[in-house]
Formats: sequence, C-alpha cells, structure tokens
Amino acid sequence: MAGVRFLLAGAMLYGWARVRGAPIPCACHWRSASVEIIGALLLLGGNGDVTGASERIVVGLAALLRRHHANLDHRAGLAGPGGTRPDGRAIAGLLLGSVGICCSSAGEPRRR
Repeated sequence: MAGVRFLLAGAMLYGWARVRGAPIPCACHWRSASVEIIGALLLLGGNGDVTGASERIVVGLAALLRRHHANLDHRAGLAGPGGTRPDGRAIAGLLLGSVGICCSSAGEPRRR
C-alpha cells in the first residue's frame, strides 16, 4: 500500500504538470531522476523504515520516530556547505509537530 500511494501521487503530479504545459520528460530526465540519491534515501529510509516498523511496533511510536527525521534534516542542512540556521518559525514548527505527534500517540492502544 505504501507503494500505491507513491504511484498515485506521482501520476497526479505528472498529470497536473502536463495540464500546466510542462513538456513530456525525455530519457535524460528519467535517467537523472533515477540516480537521485536524496530521493532514494527519503523513499527507502524515510518511508520504507516506517512502513516496515509499523508491522512490528505501535503505529504512534513509528510516527514519532519518523517525526525525528525532520529534525535530522535540519541538522544536516546546518552541517552542509553554506548551511543556514533555521529561523524561529521553523523551530516552532518542529516543536509543534513533535508535541502533536506525542499527544496523538499517547492514547493509542497497544498492539498484541
């Protein structure tokens, strides 16, 4: 089901781009997109690990663990060349997201 979600989202984005006048991608575009390391890491590491973990742990805990990927993304942005510090709104968003996930998963029943 996780793969179906990505296929549907990709088909919808492709259709929307075509309606707005984007040209049909050529072979060079598909080739460069297929070797995109960041996209593969997000798909496999970001969503693949949560999908696999959801079969073994409580879904709320999986969501909480996934939430920390955003924190790691911000830290990686700081460490990179020309990295910029997140402003107050970004930090507030990270904190609010963490609190929201903690509160929503606190009352979740345990899986047996």
